[in-house]
Formats: sequence, structure tokens, C-alpha cells
Amino acid sequence: MADVDLATWNFDDVAAGIGAAADPRVTFDLEIVPLEQRHFVVLTIHEFDDLPVLCSRDANAHGDVILRKGALYVRGHGKPETSEVASQTQMREVLDLAIDKGVRAFTARVYRTNVLASVAVAPAQAADEGQYQAELEDPNA
Repeated sequence: MADVDLATWNFDDVAAGIGAAADPRVTFDLEIVPLEQRHFVVLTIHEFDDLPVLCSRDANAHGDVILRKGALYVRGHGKPETSEVASQTQMREVLDLAIDKGVRAFTARVYRTNVLASVAVAPAQAADEGQYQAELEDPNA
């Protein structure tokens, strides 16, 4: 890549360009890789954090549809390319991944807020209180 073109690949501008086409936001790394007296830009796109990322706008180039608003794009298992979800199997993989992430987030929240301790103690306290009242009424029981 020519130096003049390389200078246009700064993280903020790339993030703004990607952000305009993705909802929710996409996280990525941008790296300039020198190789044999040339430079290459490498974008590493990270897996979604919570929710799958949908395309938020249409984009065309030379009469071809490049991006379709509302589409969900994935990396297939075969050819290394990005394409729209094309089967229930691909969709199920994305949904399972999102559900797993949601369950992990929920579990972490339960532990952070100590919800289980208050739920577990309440029934035990009620049973103890009932036993106490019964013993007050009949100490020999």
C-alpha cells in the first residue's frame, strides 16, 4: 500500500466507517504490517459481546450489493469468506452463542448482586419462625 493511502487508515476513521454500518458497535484491532518493503492493513474483527451485530445500512459498489440493511453476516466453516446467514444451522449457531453469552452475563450478575443468598435465606427464616411459634405454643412438641 502506498504511504499516502496508508496514512488514511487510522483507527478513529476506520471505527467511524464501520460504526456507520453496524448495530450494535463492532470491536476490532487495526494493525499495519510491514512485509517485504510493503505495508498491509490488517483488521481483526472481534466476536460480538452480547448481541449479534446487524448491518445498519445498504451499500453498493459497481452495481453490486455489498451490504444489506438488516442482514446478519457470518464467517462460514468452509471457504474463508463473510456472507449473510444462509441456513437455519448458521442462525442456530449465532443464537446459541448469544444465549450462552447472555446466561454467563446473567450468572455473573446474580453472583455480583448476591441474589441467591437473599432467596435462600428467606424460606429458611420463614421455616425457623414457624418452628419457633410452634414451640412457644407447645414446648413439648
